[in-house]
Amino acid sequence: MHFKLLFVLCFGVFFNTIAQNADIRGEYIQRFKDVAMKEMRRTGVPASIKLAQGILESACGNSALARNANNHFGIKCAPTWKGSTFMQKDDDYDEKGQLRESCFRVYENAEACYIAHSEFLCDPQKIGRYGFLFQLDPSDYKSWAKGLSTAGYATNPSYADALIRIIEECRLYDFDTAQPAAELIEIINDVKMVTARKGQTPEEIADRYHLSAGKILAYNEGFLGAKQALAVGEYVYLERKRGFFRGGIKYHTVQAGDNMFRISQQYGIKLSSLYRKNRMKPGTEPAAGQKIRLRGRVSKKNIPVLRKHVKNEKANSGPTENSSLMDNSREVDPEELQVKKSAGMEKKLSELPGTANDNRAESSETDDQNKPSAKKNNPGPQDDDDTESGTGTIEYTVKAGDTLYAISRRFKMSVAEIKSLNPGITDSIKVGQVLILVQ
Repeated sequence: MHFKLLFVLCFGVFFNTIAQNADIRGEYIQRFKDVAMKEMRRTGVPASIKLAQGILESACGNSALARNANNHFGIKCAPTWKGSTFMQKDDDYDEKGQLRESCFRVYENAEACYIAHSEFLCDPQKIGRYGFLFQLDPSDYKSWAKGLSTAGYATNPSYADALIRIIEECRLYDFDTAQPAAELIEIINDVKMVTARKGQTPEEIADRYHLSAGKILAYNEGFLGAKQALAVGEYVYLERKRGFFRGGIKYHTVQAGDNMFRISQQYGIKLSSLYRKNRMKPGTEPAAGQKIRLRGRVSKKNIPVLRKHVKNEKANSGPTENSSLMDNSREVDPEELQVKKSAGMEKKLSELPGTANDNRAESSETDDQNKPSAKKNNPGPQDDDDTESGTGTIEYTVKAGDTLYAISRRFKMSVAEIKSLNPGITDSIKVGQVLILVQ
């Protein structure tokens, strides 16, 4: 009798534990599914993979690293990290073979770490290691899981199986095909705004919220017209933006792909005010790594250095991240910027924001042979996609499945460089569109 009672009690405890674990996972998924899907649409990293890695590596946000450092992916410091750090033992050993403490990055919030995880995998410096993943079907979570393991993202030989099991148990694959929900009114800098859905125009959003198209264009100074097709995730303000940022951040550090319009939209600041605060002429753009003042006015000796090779760049350059993703941990230190001479001109090779240099998955230099070559002026058959249009530049025709990130990795350029050479393009490029690229 006592044995039966003990069996029933153990059986009940076992299933109660399973139920509790399911609840913890469910809460974690609900918290991070939106940012995972946004990052999937922005960079191509499957939401199922990102969520599964977060669940596995952070114990659903309950690990010491997640609780103390908002670090859900085990992202280590690396020499370039300038932010706060958290030390704990992981898989680093000293010269005597004894386990020693590893340095991990501390993030402003967990969402910032989710972004950093994307940037780590998308980093052009790591194309030789992770580039092949972005040639896979984004809904093929099994191939992605096995690919991450093969690339050495983690040392656990069962890493891929663990990810696949979590994805299937939690049906995370549903998020890889989920459509974005209808736009909801959010508040940034005490100003109402929404994020655009694919194909929406300022005129359509104005009608939806009983405003004139002229007001939407006035509130969002970089829009090109009432019938402009907005990119997915584009910020659209429904009220006039403020003259300064009312939050606790004083500066924004310019990232690759940023421009003054995108910064003004990110923080809900009037574009004209942003130019005045930084003593910049309207239409000019700051170089990556420069600090843009959001409150007060920059001193004359600290006026931002301007970007080179800006060819009448349109202010509206594609979607900005959701307001909940804004954080200072994504800043790029100016010392990280490198300059490379190519075809008689200098090109800025700016680090992507928040690059997650996990020491467990050391970056490898991209082999020059991976870079496609431009066609030369010699006889013989030529590729219809790439044509030479001048010294050091080529014309590339966008094909099905191409994204700006994929093209930037292929040609060893940053997204910002591509946009500066192709004024007016957004992140949503179309098949058949011709881009100017640099050899």
